[in-house]
Amino acid sequence: MDEAQAEAHVFEIEEDWEHYLPLPNLVDEAEMELMLAFAERAREGIRERLQEALRGNGAVGRFRHQVKHLFLQKAWDEFFRQQMLEKAREFCEENELAYRE
Repeated sequence: MDEAQAEAHVFEIEEDWEHYLPLPNLVDEAEMELMLAFAERAREGIRERLQEALRGNGAVGRFRHQVKHLFLQKAWDEFFRQQMLEKAREFCEENELAYRE
């Protein structure tokens, strides 16, 4: 799709907006919840460090730092991916939207 086609498509959507469903920003809505869930599933010692990182201002940055420091990046990325897929499935099912895995 070239730029002109993309622009035309946007105008078609704007003219017929009642037939479109806005997608939620799942990452912003669920990020802290997922971080807390990941921390809760961690083994003792690591769990406490992750939970401590999630307290107060700057929690997201501290959590990400701890994930890297504790060599949990691969586990966090896989957990996050799986949870986001599940949330996307739920959104599609709640709104009766067809989807492919």
